[in-house]
Amino acid sequence: MTIVASLQGAEHLAVDPGRETTCELALSNTGSIVEQYSIMVLGDAAGWIRADPPVVSMFPGAQQTVTLHFAPPRDHTILAGELPFAIKVIPSNEPDESVTEEGAITVGSFNDVGAELLPRNPVGRVAGRQRLAIDSRGNLPLPVAFSALDASDALRFRFRPARLTAVPGAAHFVRLGIRPRHRFWRGHDQMKPYQVTVAAEGERPLVLDGQFTQRAVLPKWLIGLLALIVAAVLVWFFILQPAVHDTAVNANKAALAAQQQQTNALKTAVTSAQNSANSASSKANAALAASGKAAPTSTTSSTTSTTVKKAASTTTTTTATPVAAASAPITVPPPVTSPTDGALETVAAPGSTATSASKPIPSGTTLTITDMVVQNISGSSGTARIQRLVPGQLPQNLLVENLANLTDKEYTFNTPMIFTHDQQIQLEVDCAGNQTACDVGVYYTGPVTQPQSSTTTTIP
Repeated sequence: MTIVASLQGAEHLAVDPGRETTCELALSNTGSIVEQYSIMVLGDAAGWIRADPPVVSMFPGAQQTVTLHFAPPRDHTILAGELPFAIKVIPSNEPDESVTEEGAITVGSFNDVGAELLPRNPVGRVAGRQRLAIDSRGNLPLPVAFSALDASDALRFRFRPARLTAVPGAAHFVRLGIRPRHRFWRGHDQMKPYQVTVAAEGERPLVLDGQFTQRAVLPKWLIGLLALIVAAVLVWFFILQPAVHDTAVNANKAALAAQQQQTNALKTAVTSAQNSANSASSKANAALAASGKAAPTSTTSSTTSTTVKKAASTTTTTTATPVAAASAPITVPPPVTSPTDGALETVAAPGSTATSASKPIPSGTTLTITDMVVQNISGSSGTARIQRLVPGQLPQNLLVENLANLTDKEYTFNTPMIFTHDQQIQLEVDCAGNQTACDVGVYYTGPVTQPQSSTTTTIP
């Protein structure tokens, strides 16, 4: 071994972050040649321990002192407490003959707590919400407590949590709820200042200023909206509704007038037919009467029967051909088309199938479905089928939906679904197992065409 090293004055080394202290490293060259030695610092403190000078050249038997500077930065990464270190002296010619001296230094503690209100000025009608950001830049865990106060005692405060331990280098957030003790329904905003105190153990408390803006419970736009609704109601009842009523009454009157014209035309045709029939009947009666006057008449006596038998009179019979009355033209009323809405709902137990169907379509009626909404009310998984039921045939699938990916879906059909005489709309639900029951609803709409009822007049 060509070098001897020893630490001097390192028994009670202590330093506060942001400050500096020193100790000596004594070196002695015990070799027979001139040697150059490099000073290397080892351990967690190597970043802030400096050797002066870092390289030493020594003659054989010479001694020299190296100054070690300890300067920890004021940072949360430098934890308080005793911290070991090592100094390694490496000869340039014989690096295997290096020596290491170990020591320890006590790092002092410091606290640096910061706080901020986010947002600084909360706004609310019934309550306000804030976050209190706590930032610990010290090197020691520190208990912190919170409190708030407003001079007029018009607000109530609640911290969650009420206390915490600030960890070095960490940011903490505390929720602050603000509630006014009294509310007002209308009026201008009210500004209510307050102060939040952040008290760290052993430190001077931090005081943060805040201001809560309390607004009226009823917003200004609500009054305008209510006035607009009232105006719309008045316009409906006093302007639009009478106009709609008059339009409907006029349309009804026009329809009644047209129907009355058709009735009068029918009566005229019936009267003309009756007159023609009466004229034909009168002509027939006149012909019969003329035929009766031309027949021979005999005197009543005892020989009348003999004379009648011998002189057989010839009787001519005239048959009157009845004249058929002219029948009035019969107008077949056109079919009536009107919008309709329908709904089906099916509840299927897990692992089972359930169906529900509409009533059969009446004779002469056609239902055309153009829009449909399928709702998975319970949010379960399975399959829903919209089917057409035709008597004597298997159900026809018109729409199949996977309930696992469906909650509420609307369809508009370019080619509508058409149901005619005795056909039915059926909803079939297959519910998957290991879940709640499947509740599926179907709502459809479209025009329904049915024959118009008419009155038939029989002419006698």
